[in-house]
Amino acid sequence: INTSAGIAQVTIETARELIQKEYYKPNPGDNKRSKKNIVRTSRRHLYTYVVLPRHSIYFGAARIRQTIDHWAHKADLSDRPEILGTLYSQGLGNPKPNPGASDRGLQISQEFYPLAKKILKP
Repeated sequence: INTSAGIAQVTIETARELIQKEYYKPNPGDNKRSKKNIVRTSRRHLYTYVVLPRHSIYFGAARIRQTIDHWAHKADLSDRPEILGTLYSQGLGNPKPNPGASDRGLQISQEFYPLAKKILKP
């Protein structure tokens, strides 16, 4: 099943795509996760990485970077947590010059983003 897993709730197929496009390499020594072999790697095998917190958070960060890159030619999303929160759950979508936020994206930007900034503050 292409399920969401781990603390970042990344789907198995999203993880596969992130590895294939070299946004994240969970274990460079694992030949099944090479760019060349990832298309043939089973979902079950990928799940063993996605479910682990130490990889899940990096998959989540990689997805955010991928989204920023995907939209770069239409809009700068690097400081738009409400849009990134929206796209994180909806997918990359077709870039628009003036993207709007969903209720979930607004919740993320208003509740979770300030909390994360506070926790990560140097």
